[in-house]
Amino acid sequence: MTTKMLAVRTPESMHTYLKVTAYKKGSSIQELVNEILADHQAKDPEYQGSLNDLVTDSLTALASITQDEEVSRGV
Repeated sequence: MTTKMLAVRTPESMHTYLKVTAYKKGSSIQELVNEILADHQAKDPEYQGSLNDLVTDSLTALASITQDEEVSRGV
């Protein structure tokens, strides 16, 4: 998986919360933020719907290619 840099400005209280929570969990702030974002993304119905559409479109395209190859080979 490719990673990208993300720089954000947060209120000091939020930064402190992230530091303390990460410390309590024995992880880094980066790991904690990734966990929070992954959880948020998993619960986002709009994102999940578009992701499902992309998967469906990809599978349909793959099936079409496979079917075209089978037809051209006489299968």
